Amino acid sequence: MGAAGSPYAAFRRAIEARNLTRAIAEARDLPQLSLADAAELVVLAADQHRPSFDRWAGRWAARYALEEPNVTLGEVHVVLAGLAGLRQADRQAAALALVAVFAARNRPDLERPFRRLVTRDP
Repeated sequence: MGAAGSPYAAFRRAIEARNLTRAIAEARDLPQLSLADAAELVVLAADQHRPSFDRWAGRWAARYALEEPNVTLGEVHVVLAGLAGLRQADRQAAALALVAVFAARNRPDLERPFRRLVTRDP
């Protein structure tokens, strides 16, 4: 099967279309969801699926703390506060805080979903 028809390509198309329902369905077909791809779902959930957002954001933060090397409690606190701030009307500061944390770790793949919030919001 070509790249255009791969499950991951379908997942990326759903993310780019900002279609949370389709992205979740496509993610189920993936053998594994990277931390960066899970961040894309969390960002969409902040906008589109508020009832599940807290649980998803908490799980993502836990994965971040477990998968990234040498994460401090202070860093996890900033990540959790940033994620909580994504549900606020003015979420620019929260998104920028998350971008700064991931930039300091040289993780542009984690920066990307949150950076989009900064460039998309007025």
